Amino acid sequence: YPKVRSRTSDEGFNDIKNQAFKKWFSNCELTGMNMREIISMIIKSLCLEGEIFFILTNDGMLQAIEPIRIQSKTKDKAENEIDGIRFNKNGKPTSYRICQLDSSGKVDILNGRHVAARNIIHIANRTRINSLRGIPMLGSCVNQIKDVAELVRATIQKSKISACLTAFVTLDNPHAERWNQNGYDEPARSENLDLRSGAIYLLNQGESLQVVESKANVENIDQFIEQRVSDILAVLGLTTSVLKGFDKTSYASSRATRSITSHTFKLWRTMLEEKFLSRVQFWKASKMVKIDQLPESEEQTSVEFPFITPPSLDKKADYQADAVGLSNGLQTLSDVLGEKGGEDWQDKMEQRAIELAKAQELAKKYQVPVESLLPNYIESVDT
Repeated sequence: YPKVRSRTSDEGFNDIKNQAFKKWFSNCELTGMNMREIISMIIKSLCLEGEIFFILTNDGMLQAIEPIRIQSKTKDKAENEIDGIRFNKNGKPTSYRICQLDSSGKVDILNGRHVAARNIIHIANRTRINSLRGIPMLGSCVNQIKDVAELVRATIQKSKISACLTAFVTLDNPHAERWNQNGYDEPARSENLDLRSGAIYLLNQGESLQVVESKANVENIDQFIEQRVSDILAVLGLTTSVLKGFDKTSYASSRATRSITSHTFKLWRTMLEEKFLSRVQFWKASKMVKIDQLPESEEQTSVEFPFITPPSLDKKADYQADAVGLSNGLQTLSDVLGEKGGEDWQDKMEQRAIELAKAQELAKKYQVPVESLLPNYIESVDT
């Protein structure tokens, strides 16, 4: 999950704040969820329900609320309340009506309470200017999802049927007494018999067995499912490589595919920072200041939220590309290190300086070349 990295001018304050939020992020929701689980829940809710709510509780913890619990009464609701949200005359939310759960865990629409909007975080996927509630991101591809589910079920059923043995018992004399089950001169011509697994069926004289061969034709099913999955992922701005793995044909194609995916994830991270993490950070920092867990600072909003990024496809090629970008001025250390797991470029430079100073000290002490300790060491020359 992301970290909180304080960016004030006071390094001591930064260390205290970073450690305080690292501890809180490990258990920041009333049910015991950490920030990684919360962010995962936000993404899932936006995809399937279109929105999610959080209460900023008085004791400094988050409380996740399912969208279905935000509802108005069917009768006797306020005139300025729509879908569980009350608005002022300018259309700004003032409170949210949160329904309670009954003993069976179902939403009790008659029993609810209003919580002030200042204590609620509402993250929603809106597609229109006047949308009050969120719309599921996957709502436009429901039919494609149903197609995949129905095809998979039908294919499984067809395979099961094909695995069964179906046969006909034929008889030379169709008027044999064995088939005279109805007691009439014209006996029944056929019957159906289901045999359990391991059962033995004995044939009479003159009877023969004809087995019906059944084959499950599953041609083009994989292509159909892949196309439907591709349509679904396209709604989220992703490609099928996310599920199948990146291309193995070349490093360039793999990097291009990952760039598309990284761009989508970056948009999601930006959304999370703007709508959730920034507000949560400022709210929790204020709580920490009140109980003396954090010193006061006028730079409480000077923070970053570095996220963990996927592993490298080819470290050597990535390092070469980064070196070219740095040498040409197309990238900065912040860009490069930020893409490699959210590393701090200032910490990296400071660590580099410490290593360089230590290498020079040891080289002088043991009378060895500095280059033997740091192969890429370049000695400065005064001009």
